[in-house]
Amino acid sequence: MYTQRINALREKLGQLTLDQLLVTHPDNIFYLSGFTGSSAAILLSPGLPGRFITDFRYHERASANIAGLPLELTDSQLRPLQDVVSSLLPDGSRSRVGIEAGYMSFLGFSQLAATANIEPVPTVKLIETMRMRKDASEIALIREAVAMGEAVFSHAISVIGRETAERDIALEIEFQARRLGAEGMSFPPIVASGDHASRPHAGYTDRTLVAGAPLTIDMGVRLHNYCSDMTRTVFIGDCPQHWRAVYNTVREAKELAAASLRPGLRGCDVDKVARDFITEAGHGDKFGHGLGHGVGIAIHEDPRLLWTYEGVLESGNVVSNEPGIYLPGQGGVRIEDMMLLTDSGCENFNSLPTELQVIG
Repeated sequence: MYTQRINALREKLGQLTLDQLLVTHPDNIFYLSGFTGSSAAILLSPGLPGRFITDFRYHERASANIAGLPLELTDSQLRPLQDVVSSLLPDGSRSRVGIEAGYMSFLGFSQLAATANIEPVPTVKLIETMRMRKDASEIALIREAVAMGEAVFSHAISVIGRETAERDIALEIEFQARRLGAEGMSFPPIVASGDHASRPHAGYTDRTLVAGAPLTIDMGVRLHNYCSDMTRTVFIGDCPQHWRAVYNTVREAKELAAASLRPGLRGCDVDKVARDFITEAGHGDKFGHGLGHGVGIAIHEDPRLLWTYEGVLESGNVVSNEPGIYLPGQGGVRIEDMMLLTDSGCENFNSLPTELQVIG
């Protein structure tokens, strides 16, 4: 698997007339090698074995990860990265070394450019484009992460009472995720009650849950270094009629988008399905974020279901589907599932129902 990814990337280097590619982003290093340490880089060339650069702290872990891969371990000896890379390149001429322009700092770029035998060449999303289309092993890992996330969510709402605070739920989510075997959360949980739920990324506070108002929980677990992402909005004690109307609008928008989701459409086309429905219901200005985003090694990655994203969706993409309506000062509703694009349409990874639920 990793060898195939490395070889596919090396073919791209020849097409871009690059002598080397320097991979420094941790997510991309993991994608190529399975390595998850905090200090590493990979130097690839079209025709030679690649170099996996790390220091003494990670020699054993890296050696295990790259065994059998076309990568050789290189000890950085804690030297500056530009010195290590320079030592691995031919003397007497400048090598065109691709760098990940979206992640390398200006200082890092400047240090490479000041090195005699390195000509840094910015590249954009070479590996991220490969990551968009998940293979069978990745799909299985994401499916497992989604199932664990649903188990965590189900446990969390089972312990909710009228006097429960947002923070209590968030802590219960994190504890249960670790207890079930997650490496951690995909992101800090969002637990937003009452008017807090009008803020899409509200986080959580010490406030007690508000009766007769929405409670939005957005959470995901990281399992085998792959993420899940799910949102459910429930109501505490009662659900007034105006919130029922809002909830049903969001739920139907999500279902319409799911029914339209298939390879060959642009991300903006799918976003438009949900956005037009919410607009027709009178809440278009209260749905200010995109319909969804890719999920994988990173919680937010391409492709996007967004009005500005014209990229074409493909079989193997995994995306969130999460319309929402947010009423400032009152609250908000968001419902989110994770979807796999298939040759014939899409598959919903989530199994938890989305019917309106009143608890507590």
